[in-house]
Amino acid sequence: MISNKDIRVEGSNLIINGEKHPLDPAVEALIKRANTVHGKLSALDTKLDAIEALEKSASGNPISLTGVAEAYAMSLSMTIEPIQSGSGDPSPTNVRPISGLTEGKVTRTGKNVLPMTIEAIKAANTSGSWNGNIYSFNDVSFEIFTNSDGLITGIQVNGTASAISLLRIFLPTPKQGNYVINGCPKGGDQQSRYGLWCGVRDESDTSWVYTGYDLGSGGAFSVNINSPYIRVEVEIRKNYTANNLMFYPMIRLATETDPTFEPYTAATSTITFGQTVYGGSVDFKTGQLTVTHGIKKFSELSWLKNNNIFYTTGINDIKIGGYLSNKFLSDYYTPVLKEWTALDNGTCVLRTGIYNTNYSLAVRDDNYNTVSDFTTEQGDRAICYELATPITLTLTPAELELLKGNNTITANGAEISIEYIGR
Repeated sequence: MISNKDIRVEGSNLIINGEKHPLDPAVEALIKRANTVHGKLSALDTKLDAIEALEKSASGNPISLTGVAEAYAMSLSMTIEPIQSGSGDPSPTNVRPISGLTEGKVTRTGKNVLPMTIEAIKAANTSGSWNGNIYSFNDVSFEIFTNSDGLITGIQVNGTASAISLLRIFLPTPKQGNYVINGCPKGGDQQSRYGLWCGVRDESDTSWVYTGYDLGSGGAFSVNINSPYIRVEVEIRKNYTANNLMFYPMIRLATETDPTFEPYTAATSTITFGQTVYGGSVDFKTGQLTVTHGIKKFSELSWLKNNNIFYTTGINDIKIGGYLSNKFLSDYYTPVLKEWTALDNGTCVLRTGIYNTNYSLAVRDDNYNTVSDFTTEQGDRAICYELATPITLTLTPAELELLKGNNTITANGAEISIEYIGR
């Protein structure tokens, strides 16, 4: 028997235990071809290793990507969670409607996360006078420079303010998170010179909260409420003289550390669901939609009564995970973790299992004496819960074009997950 270490190829010869044996020309050609292929595969492995070393991932909403090297995402998905408006425990006096999404939407911007347009500025500033793109107010002129899309690229200010002079910009509220407003020239002063102010409107639209003030080095602010809008103001204080003072207003994520101005740019990917989805996930690369939550209107269910408790056995697709559960949303009654006989007025409990009593949902409401009265008044009252078996659908995929460099990604869902090639 000849061991492998006693055999080798040298040129056109096969060496076996030191003896030369001429190779058949066809065999020799095959060996050369194999060596060439092996060399190419080794080079390809090296390139793949280099690419894998550049693969990056991020998750959140919003998220900031830095050093993006290729204008495509290798993977992109979004989770969906039930949306419940308002705050506090739901009750007949604090109804908290439940909503879902009919589409998945992911938006990519650069550092600048909000579009500031000349149209929006003109609509928001009517106390002074306009001449083209120049607004004059209290003896100060604000000249707005824009690109071909009508987006602001700079604001030049001139004049001595006879009273505080303002240029206002109303903007849609960004996704909840931490932000920085910047673009005020160095040397600002809130009392005697100039500044760039940003305010987040409260949910009742009565006051400003979470304000940021940029005096030349950026002003941090947060969005953690369902604000209807935000407002940005270029402020020139009384008696200050501005001479070609340039503002470059921009709002960026707090995690984005480069304050250099760039005009707003955006791309959006959208997948239409064809239904309202209250919980689940969507993969934008494959188009796969996974639905994990269902919703039932009380008026769609058949109810029974035991003492002062109304109950139903009509929810058969609940995920079985425990004896009792308050891991669901109700818009009208407060979910609790109690046996049904111990419910307080205005509360409800879900039973996520199959038992002899076999009720799905129990509610205590002392306002009704009969099942008929209770059922008649249910209207659009509903509960949202996790399904025992998720539903998977295949929809049309949607690609998201990335910018080479820095990107800010937001979505209308709960959380984004993305993989991309970075530097």
